[in-house]
Amino acid sequence: MARVNTEEFKFGKTKIFFKDKEIEALKKKLAEEIAKREAAEKALSEMKIKNVDLEAFRADMKSQEDPKHIEELQGDIKRGKEDLSKLTNEYKKLKADNQRLQDQITEHKATIVKKDSVITELNKDIENKEGEISDLKNKLEAEENNSKDLETIARKGRRHCLFGEGGCCVERSKHST
Repeated sequence: MARVNTEEFKFGKTKIFFKDKEIEALKKKLAEEIAKREAAEKALSEMKIKNVDLEAFRADMKSQEDPKHIEELQGDIKRGKEDLSKLTNEYKKLKADNQRLQDQITEHKATIVKKDSVITELNKDIENKEGEISDLKNKLEAEENNSKDLETIARKGRRHCLFGEGGCCVERSKHST
């Protein structure tokens, strides 16, 4: 029987030990909850003080409000709205002017592109004409050389005609073909 009692005793002691741990954990939780509650109560009291200050401030502001000051503020608001309206209209005009200028810029760019195209075509035409002029100069030089050759032949006595026709100094039968 002693054994049974010892085991029961040990078992009972273990049970008590676990209960002590649970009590300590609950004490800790309770202390945390108390600290939270105290912080909340402190914050609430500060809010009440601030609320009283705020109410006093509101009452002070209401007592300072007078109709003249309110009229001045309403006049300022009216002038502000008028100024805003003027600025809005001016902004719209500037926006329209800006769009008009953008359109003109686009138009000028298109004109420049067209003129560049015309200039390119004219430059090509000039190059072609210069080539034609060069060809004509070469032909003219060749004709001048032929003319000089003819003059030289004419000076040497006109032995035979280069062309074999009209005004030849040699009879036609003597021409070599």
